[in-house]
Amino acid sequence: MALSEVAARIANATVDGMRSAAASLVVLLLCCAQTEESDAARACIADYPSAQPFDVGDVEVASPPPGSSLPEPAPPSAADIASECARSGGTGCDAAAFISRDAASCIATSSGFGPGLERWRIALAYGHGQERVVWNVMNKTADDGVNGYVGQVLAIDATDGGLYDVIPYRATP
Repeated sequence: MALSEVAARIANATVDGMRSAAASLVVLLLCCAQTEESDAARACIADYPSAQPFDVGDVEVASPPPGSSLPEPAPPSAADIASECARSGGTGCDAAAFISRDAASCIATSSGFGPGLERWRIALAYGHGQERVVWNVMNKTADDGVNGYVGQVLAIDATDGGLYDVIPYRATP
């Protein structure tokens, strides 16, 4: 459910036939937070416009097996990712409309996403859960040595800079 829909439902809530003052306050706070977040995203997008060639970020591709004579595969282009979006029935698949990697980093910073132990990994990808192209911003928050590491992933809409959930992850060697 979208934030605006939640706000509308709360705004329409009544207690004994009268609009609840608390519900109105919550709506005001939610609307202001959404506007502030949108303003920050718009500022980041304006400050860091997309350039050519488009940087898809830290996209990882599978390497050929050790000893193989096959060449290293090239990372996908923005057009490749847009094509995957279109083939999957997603929306926001226009590569020309994608925000830059630097804009995504700026949005993550302004949202308060944690810095982690190392530089963020930021990669453009088709988000099957969101059915949109997203920038995945990944941090590493703890390193357990041979047992792997943990962190979080923040998905940012690649066309409007909107934020999706922060999802924890664990990686093991």
